[in-house]
Amino acid sequence: MSKILIVVLFSLLAPAHLISQGCSDAGVCSMLSDKDLQPAEEKYIVGLSQYFGVGDENTAVFNTLLAFDYRSENMDVSVIIPYVYTNGNLGCLSGLGDIKIAGGFTGTLGEDLVIKFIAGVKFASGEANGKRYGRSMPMVYQPGLGTSDLLLGASLRLSTWTFGVGFQYTKDKTTNEFRHEDWENEEKALHYNQSSGLRRGADFMFSVDKFVNFDETSIYGGIQLIHRNDDKNVIRYNLDSEKYEVVEQNLTTINVRAGLTNNLTEYAALHLDAALPILARDYAADGLRRSFSAALGLKFSL
Repeated sequence: MSKILIVVLFSLLAPAHLISQGCSDAGVCSMLSDKDLQPAEEKYIVGLSQYFGVGDENTAVFNTLLAFDYRSENMDVSVIIPYVYTNGNLGCLSGLGDIKIAGGFTGTLGEDLVIKFIAGVKFASGEANGKRYGRSMPMVYQPGLGTSDLLLGASLRLSTWTFGVGFQYTKDKTTNEFRHEDWENEEKALHYNQSSGLRRGADFMFSVDKFVNFDETSIYGGIQLIHRNDDKNVIRYNLDSEKYEVVEQNLTTINVRAGLTNNLTEYAALHLDAALPILARDYAADGLRRSFSAALGLKFSL
């Protein structure tokens, strides 16, 4: 039996919920994260991962992901179900996150050359306007993003190198209603970016990772870039429904990451991953900025 997986984790953050809310993007890297760059012999794979990230104002973000994969020769379908718990200086929130469904095609171009294409959808299944004391909380606390998104990606493995690209687009604005005017008596709330009626621009992701393989263990290190396509990517509405734009000076996040995968048995594998940003976007209304992230997970083939 071939190795169960070579994990390519696109995380911050999270990235990122890996992801939703676990990766420093809005979902495309979590869709790509649990993908094996080889045609798998096993038809059914179940994964359980625990992600931890540090968000704005040292908010702790815990993201538990349950993933189901069905594979048939070179095709596969995946469902990722997150449960999110956040805790910070304004309180805590928890709940179901944004569910993702993706399909993939893996093709072998040579002995050391494998390519994979992925297309999916992130659904607005998670609460994006959770409240404390009747007031909307900032986006970093929310289990969901409040938008349904299109997710596209591709990965190329060349010997022990892996290259990834991704794209995410939504035309929706979030249902979140966090405004400073609702929290004007609490100074700590004013340190979070307002996000009422936020509309994100599209995200582009690029990554490069180097793998070193041993008998039952694979370790990797790499770099990931996430770029937002428009400097006027945030549109908000205040209490009077006035529309205005927030212009960002820096639209790019760059993360360095490393991790390992160990095949525990013929049917089970463990992965451990960590990431740090060396460059972060200067505006975080979407709540996806992370100063550190880590993940621990198991996968079982059936």
